[in-house]
Amino acid sequence: MHGSQRAVARALGKSGGWVTQRMALLKLTPNLKQAVEDKTLPVEVARRVGRMSSEQQQEAASWALLSVHRPRHAVRLQHGVLTP
Repeated sequence: MHGSQRAVARALGKSGGWVTQRMALLKLTPNLKQAVEDKTLPVEVARRVGRMSSEQQQEAASWALLSVHRPRHAVRLQHGVLTP
């Protein structure tokens, strides 16, 4: 975490991890950002997907959304890939 991220965390009264997770949302592809805004992509999934390359993001997000009806513990991020 950079000094400016720490300053933002302090100013918002949040943890450094919270800021880092939100910054991952900024790295989402435009269509996935829109999906978060439309509430069709859960923020929890988007934060994880945002850490991936843009090429991997759409596939990972689609896979996660297909798994919505499965128990939460059934989908995990391992080595940058969402897996059952």
